[in-house]
Amino acid sequence: MSDPSAPADLLQHAAFVRRLARSLLRDPHAAADVEQETWRASLERPPRSADPRGWLARVVRNFARRQRRADGRRSAREERVARPEAQPSAEAALERSETLQRVVDAVRALEEPYRATILARYYEDLAPRAIAARDGVPLDTVSTRLKRGLARLRAQLERRDGEWRDALGLLAGQSPCLPPHGAGPAALSLASLPVGVLAVLGAAGAVWLWSAVGQEEPRPAPAARAPARTADAPSVAATPLAGAAREEAPREPLVVPEVAGHVRDESGAPVPEARVHVLGATDPFGPDHPAPSIGWNAWRGRTFACDAEGRWRALLPQATRVLVVVETSEALVRVPGPSDERWVEAPAQDVDFVLRRLPTGTLEVRVLEGETRRALADFRVFVYGQREDLPGGGVQWTGGYHGRRSEDGLVRMVLGVPDGVRRLHVGLSEPDVRGLWTRLGLGAQEYPVQEVTLVPGGREEVVFVLPERGRVRGQVVDAHGAPLADAFVFFGARERVTGDEPFQVPDPARVLDGVRTGADGWFELRGEGREVSVVHAGHSGATVPVARAGRIVLAPRGALGGRLLDAQGAPVVGALLHLDGSAPGRRPAGSTSTDAAGAFRFESVEAGVHALWHGQGRGEGVLVACVRLAAGEEAEVELRLEPARTVQLEVQGLTGAPDELHGVLIGLDAVFGCHLVSQGRLAGPVLPGRYGLATSAGWIGPIDVPAGASRLALDLGPAELVLTSARPTSVQLVPADADAFLRLVAARAALRVLPGTPLTLRAAPGPYVLVGEAGAIQRALELPPDGLALSLE
Repeated sequence: MSDPSAPADLLQHAAFVRRLARSLLRDPHAAADVEQETWRASLERPPRSADPRGWLARVVRNFARRQRRADGRRSAREERVARPEAQPSAEAALERSETLQRVVDAVRALEEPYRATILARYYEDLAPRAIAARDGVPLDTVSTRLKRGLARLRAQLERRDGEWRDALGLLAGQSPCLPPHGAGPAALSLASLPVGVLAVLGAAGAVWLWSAVGQEEPRPAPAARAPARTADAPSVAATPLAGAAREEAPREPLVVPEVAGHVRDESGAPVPEARVHVLGATDPFGPDHPAPSIGWNAWRGRTFACDAEGRWRALLPQATRVLVVVETSEALVRVPGPSDERWVEAPAQDVDFVLRRLPTGTLEVRVLEGETRRALADFRVFVYGQREDLPGGGVQWTGGYHGRRSEDGLVRMVLGVPDGVRRLHVGLSEPDVRGLWTRLGLGAQEYPVQEVTLVPGGREEVVFVLPERGRVRGQVVDAHGAPLADAFVFFGARERVTGDEPFQVPDPARVLDGVRTGADGWFELRGEGREVSVVHAGHSGATVPVARAGRIVLAPRGALGGRLLDAQGAPVVGALLHLDGSAPGRRPAGSTSTDAAGAFRFESVEAGVHALWHGQGRGEGVLVACVRLAAGEEAEVELRLEPARTVQLEVQGLTGAPDELHGVLIGLDAVFGCHLVSQGRLAGPVLPGRYGLATSAGWIGPIDVPAGASRLALDLGPAELVLTSARPTSVQLVPADADAFLRLVAARAALRVLPGTPLTLRAAPGPYVLVGEAGAIQRALELPPDGLALSLE
C-alpha cells in the first residue's frame, strides 16, 4: 500500500521534475508536456516505492524518450502548429478552488461507514480487498459501501450545484494537485471519462489536497499568498489571481484528527503482521466505525492493521486523548520502555512501537478414539508451563497459559521459545469429549496431560487416545515421537516388575497380565487400574495415570561415571563396582572395574535412583553411594570410600525408649547414602548431606548430616496425626513432594494400624501423603498445627 500522503510528497519535488524534464528536452513546450504527463501518472497510479524522487526520475525519462521519438517523426508538423500554452485565468483558478472545497465539504458530510470507506479508498489508496481485510468485513460489503457512498456524494453535489458535472470536469482537467496545463491530451482524456469516474477523481483530488494542508494554519486568500511561492511549488500556486472583488475570506482547512505511527522490530525492519489498539474509557470512534472493536482490560476501542511498511493510522471523529497499545503474540513481545503503551493527544504522529521477534517452535495436538483410532474433529486443549500455587491464593503459570479449540481435528500453535528451550504441559480439557470424564469418573487433576519440550525451529506432536472403562489402548513412543516396539506395558506401579526392594532390575516375568507393544508401538490392556507402567530395554521406564495412557513417551537412557577415591583422596585402582542389585543371587544391572585413575563408567542407565556397590562377589558388597539420574543425563560423580562409624540418634518428643526407634535414613541430594536405623543407631559409612528419617514413630525430617558426625538430635514435630482403621493396614507418613524412591524406602518402616486402636504420629505441620506397601500412595493430607484425626476406611 502506498503512503496516503504520496501526492503531497511528490509535489515537494515539483522543481526537480521541471528541471529534469527541461534538461532532457530542449523544447520548453515538450518539457512541459512531459512534466504534465508525469503528474498525471502520479495521480492515476501513485508510486509504491519508498524513494519518490527516484520514481519520478524514471517516469520523466520514460516520457522524455517517448517525446523525443515522436518529435523525430513529426518535427515539421509540430513546428507549424506549435503555440504557447495558455495560462488559466484567475477566475478559472478561483472556480477550481471553490469546486474543490465543495467536494471536500461533501465528503465530510457523508455518514459512516461510507465516509470512512471513501477516505480509505481515495485518501489512503487502499484497494477494496485491503479495506475488507483491515476492517474484518466481506469484500462485497466494501464494494457496496463505495457504490452507495459515491451515490450519496453525487446526490449532495447535485443539491448544491446543478452544474457539478462541468465543475468536476474542470477539476479533473485542471486539478490543483497538478501543475497548470492547457487543454492538452491529459485534460482531454480526463474530461472524456464517465461521470462516475470524474466524481471519484474529484474526491481523490480533494482528499489529497487536504492531506497536504491539514496540519497547517489557515492560509491567507490566494491573491495574498501568490508572491510568496515561486520556486519549488507548481506554477499554479505562483500565479496571482485577478479580480479583488471576488476575493473571499480564507476557508477553514479540513482537519480530521489522526493518530499514526510505525511498528518495527529491534533491527528497524517493519512488522506488517502487527496490530495496534486505539482505546478510551468508552469507544472513541463511536458505534458505527468499520474497524474491528476491541476490549482491553477496562478500555474499549478499535484495532488497526499495519501495512507492508509497518505503518498504521487511525482517523478519529474528534480530537481526544486515547490509549495506544500494540498487540503482541507468542512470537512478538514488546520491548520494555517508552514504546510499550502510551496515552496520546490526538492528532498525533510518530506513535511508534518496537517489538522483539522470538524464536518459535510448533506444537500440534490430535485426539484419537481408543477403539477405532479415528481422529476426533472437536476437542479443546490447554497448554501451560510450570504450575505454582501462590502463597496468598491463586495459581501462576510459568510460561503462560493458552487454551485452543481444534480446527478440523488439529490444534496447531506456534509458540515463542525465548530461552532456547521451553518445557510445556499439554492437556485435553473441556468440553467433556463424548462423556469421557463422566464415564471414567475422573477428576480435574486426572485429565490427560502430556509434557513436551519445544526448541527453536522444532516441531512437537502430541496425540491423545481416549481410554475406555475396562480397556486401555495406546501407543508407546520415544522422546522424538517414534513408535517403540516390544515395550512391556501393565497396570499398576513399576514395583510390580521390581518388587518392593530398592535397586532391583525390572523382570517382566513377575507380571502375568502385561502386554508387549507391536511394531507400531500400539498396545491394548484389558482390566482395571489407576496407573499404567511401561519398561523397555533401551529407554527409561514410565508410570502414568490411566487417563493419560493413550500416548506414553519414554525418556532416553543416560550414563553414570566418575572416580572412586579412598578416604585420603587417592584413586582406588582395580576396584569392582556393581550397579544396583545388592543381595546374594540378585542380578546387578552391570559391573565394571576402576582404571589407573580410579575412573569408572556405566552406559545405558535409565532415569531414576541407582546404587553403586563395592565388593568382590557378584551382587554382593558395601554400598558406596546412591545417585539420582535424570532422563538422558550423563552424570560424573566423585565417590569416597568413607570409614565405617556409628551415629547415635536423639529424638525429642519420643514417648518410648530410644533403643525402640527403628527406621531408615534416606538421602535427599543427587548423591547420597541410604542407611537402616536400629535401636536408635545407624552404622556404616555415612555420607554427609541432607536426609529424611522414616521411623516407627512416623516421619522425622528433613535433617542435615555433617561430615564425621557421631550424634544427631531430631524432633518429631508439634502436630499430631491420629489414624484409625476398620481393618489392619500398614502406613507411613512422608512429605507430599517425596519421589517414588523415597516413598518406596520409607514404606519399609511402615506402622501398623489395628482396628479399635488409634495410631498417633507427630510431625511438623505441612502437606504429606500416606503410603502403604511398596510406597503406594493411599491418601494426601494437609497436617495443621493443631493436629488432625483421620479414618482410613
